[in-house]
Amino acid sequence: MPEQVTKAQADVDAAKEALDAARKLLESRQQLFKEGATPRKLVDEAQVQYAQAKANFDTALQHLTALQSVGKQEQVRSAAAQVQTAKGQYDGAQAQVAYSEVRSLITGVVTDRPLYPGEMASTSAPLLTVMDVSKVVARINMSQDQAKDIPVGAEATMTAPDTEPVSGKVIIVSPATDQNTTTVQVWVQADNPGEHLRAGQSVHVSIVAAVIDGATVIPAAAVQANAEGETVVFVVDDKDVAHERKVEIGVREPEMVQVTAGVEPGEKVITVGGVGLEDKAKVRIMKPGEKPAGEKDEKEPDEKEAKN
Repeated sequence: MPEQVTKAQADVDAAKEALDAARKLLESRQQLFKEGATPRKLVDEAQVQYAQAKANFDTALQHLTALQSVGKQEQVRSAAAQVQTAKGQYDGAQAQVAYSEVRSLITGVVTDRPLYPGEMASTSAPLLTVMDVSKVVARINMSQDQAKDIPVGAEATMTAPDTEPVSGKVIIVSPATDQNTTTVQVWVQADNPGEHLRAGQSVHVSIVAAVIDGATVIPAAAVQANAEGETVVFVVDDKDVAHERKVEIGVREPEMVQVTAGVEPGEKVITVGGVGLEDKAKVRIMKPGEKPAGEKDEKEPDEKEAKN
């Protein structure tokens, strides 16, 4: 009927305008995407809108053509247009489904899941937290005196309760001092085979600040101060006589210290029984595990027991 043809022509004109607008929007977003000024999602949405607009235009055009012709061939083309429309709707739905699948950019484990099935997601809240635990980083607060000797790349060992020690390296030594604790933060990174170390866990870290080749090292218990405030040790000669020796100390550790001057390699120093010992006093060297002589044992007046 003439009025149906007129309405179909108006529908074609409206669909054509919508198609042109969708094409311009798609071309604009594709250009912005190439320049890195817009995300891929907006381009995909424009493609869906363009496909829908094109399907609507094709449908309107086919409907107009069908009204203008009563032949069977035109009816077949109208059915094909309907198929094309359905395909456009299918493509649009498929694009929407693609946005509902979220893939992690890294390999790891899910450590937090704020949302559960049925809850509404938003752009301001994370869906999941994925953590790569193949490597772990321990953050240590050290005193300024200790941190000044720690270089980036220094070897370290990380140990957690009930786990084997793992080797690591220093990756960061903070250039700033924490104002509240006056400490320096040092980061040590280590591989995590078997993922035995967990995020947030407390660990013990040992860092090798430096290696001193050929150092002379003695037990820290052997070092004491004399009446003049000098650092001394007692050295025992081959006649079991103790001699007070002034020494210079280098690197200190809880149990061992480095002697830079005053003691030669191979000399015997007193580690137990040196407190109150006088210079050139006669001493008795005891073997490990040997018990001191009883009180009834006779000893020389100037003799004291000492342990090497």
